[in-house]
Amino acid sequence: MGKLSRKHVDYFDMFEKGISISHAAAIKLQTSFSDGVIDKAELKQVKDLEHEGDRHFHESLQVIDDAFITPIDRTDIVNILRSIENITDSIEKIADHIYMMRIDNANEHMRKFVDL
Repeated sequence: MGKLSRKHVDYFDMFEKGISISHAAAIKLQTSFSDGVIDKAELKQVKDLEHEGDRHFHESLQVIDDAFITPIDRTDIVNILRSIENITDSIEKIADHIYMMRIDNANEHMRKFVDL
């Protein structure tokens, strides 16, 4: 009979990595507005971070699929990861809309919004 062995996975590390990607995207969006002139290069970096978040989400799903037993219900893990990824997606949507609408300057209200 074969050995059942799975490498130990720290699911909380997966959550933390997803959160750090979301946080980095939020900071990039915030700094792109900081001087009142919207920095298009930083908006592009928000999009790059969103793609990194997508990759992390899909890699995490693969880890969950490969796991024999998870410490938390699989559905709960996926829901947490999906919720974290949705935050990153929402930040990227803001950056996309700003870019598509060709907004070049950030007013006080926009800066306050991204500071939330």
